[in-house]
Amino acid sequence: MKTLKVASYFHPEDVDAVIANLQQLKDGLRPVRYGISERFSKRMGKVDDIKAFGQFREKNPLGYFLFSERLMYNITKSSVTYANMVIYPRDANIEKRDVLEMFGIVAEHHMIFGYACESSEYDYRNRYYKTIGNSSIEAWVGRDLRNTCQAFTGSHAFQLLSFKG
Repeated sequence: MKTLKVASYFHPEDVDAVIANLQQLKDGLRPVRYGISERFSKRMGKVDDIKAFGQFREKNPLGYFLFSERLMYNITKSSVTYANMVIYPRDANIEKRDVLEMFGIVAEHHMIFGYACESSEYDYRNRYYKTIGNSSIEAWVGRDLRNTCQAFTGSHAFQLLSFKG
């Protein structure tokens, strides 16, 4: 089985609600640790220490990482566009049924767009790469979700589109 790439985009003001809903996920998917580094450590803060976790989020308003037993959640906030959450497997692949569960949780909070697909499929559908002489030009389709009516990333194995923008 190949590794799935999973991402979702939502309003920045909904980040706290999304994180609260992630706590409803089953063991193995539910975030239990947090940190500013993508490198996991048992010395990281615990999500269930609500006061410390709240203080951490205030000190790191642009983003941070959450860790479950099986996954790493990269939460990034932007005041200009949408917040996003990219989910990476830590030890095992992300199961397709887990994607549906995560999308169901995040969709409750005005998720604008979400997708899950194999990394190679994401590159194929969204990456534009051209070599001209000794130069290489790379661009990506659908990275700016401010006007979802004009452009969004290509169709994927799992895709969630919202009527709310």
